[in-house]
Amino acid sequence: MLSSISVITLAYNEETTIDHVVRETARVVERLCQRHEIIVVDDGSTDATGRIAEEIAADLPQVRVVRHESNRGIGAGMITGLGQVRHDYVTYVAGDGQFPPAILEQFAASMAGADGVIGKYRSRPGGVGRRLLSFVWRKMLIRGMFGRFAMADGNYMFWRGLLDSIQLGTRTQACDIEFFYKAARLGFTFNEVYIDIIPRSEGRSKVVGPRNVIQVLREMLALRIRLAAER
Repeated sequence: MLSSISVITLAYNEETTIDHVVRETARVVERLCQRHEIIVVDDGSTDATGRIAEEIAADLPQVRVVRHESNRGIGAGMITGLGQVRHDYVTYVAGDGQFPPAILEQFAASMAGADGVIGKYRSRPGGVGRRLLSFVWRKMLIRGMFGRFAMADGNYMFWRGLLDSIQLGTRTQACDIEFFYKAARLGFTFNEVYIDIIPRSEGRSKVVGPRNVIQVLREMLALRIRLAAER
């Protein structure tokens, strides 16, 4: 059993899923440990996401809501969430409901002997195009620019002490790359758990799209240049 845990939930226009995701996450972490918190980062939603999150927080004292006045993206949301964590272990659950909160129980059970746990896709829904994009992204771009290192496909959990050793300069979607790259260079280790993604029932991905792909490529290049300068 974990000593305590902080769960970061990122949400941008997820009014149809946020209530279920946060309440189900609360039920899961209550089984894991007594000391826990859920930090909902509302990344400038223009729908009812923020109001629903505040209603949940009023009902569940372990839930806190942090809001960005405008949409700043996944990386900025993670940085905000990481700056709020109070407990010994940290994990992440997406507000769109594609990663079932129950996976956190597998993560917790797999922490032994490592500094963290990373989720690896058992299969990737979304058709041939999405799988091809994932292959190009992970096997060609990230590996080609940064080399081989353990990196989560989706959810992950880690010992909070890593944040004392890893200084993140990235405030964009490339922050996960920087985090796992630096963790590997510092000798931190991660166990792997295979996860399944639940297909989206409504809406569309906030990640895939020509403008977003171009932006992430720019962020990756800037990160590569900065990491080279730091070395």
